[in-house]
Amino acid sequence: MPVYVYPSVQYAKTQVWDGSEWVNLLGDDTGRVHTVPPSQAASITGVSSTGPTASYDTVTGAWLFTWVVIINGTSSGTHVRFQGSVDGTNWFDLDDYTDSSSWMRHVVNKPVRYVRAYVDDLGGADSVDIYFYALR
Repeated sequence: MPVYVYPSVQYAKTQVWDGSEWVNLLGDDTGRVHTVPPSQAASITGVSSTGPTASYDTVTGAWLFTWVVIINGTSSGTHVRFQGSVDGTNWFDLDDYTDSSSWMRHVVNKPVRYVRAYVDDLGGADSVDIYFYALR
């Protein structure tokens, strides 16, 4: 009796029409289908006032984050909080940091769907650029 060995599927690509554009459906070797890539990035540049920034929807939620703050100008201590939400309404601090130079921080095992930054103090800087990298 012959034995047939089929290679496992490493990557499959299918597209569906959502009414306005083609959306990629991504499959992995476990048979799961994803509508978004497993990693995402967003940037909010030129933030020159205190308060919350625009929020970013990770669509399916993420639990590993890297966030970067680039300080534009001279700072005596810029304070920024990285916040997350499961519903886009109620926000909670996932991490916060104060420094006079640009920085990169990592947040793990805190799954949320929505993220944003909250600038508490520019510390005299002209503005800050904030970048989020999410992995689910």
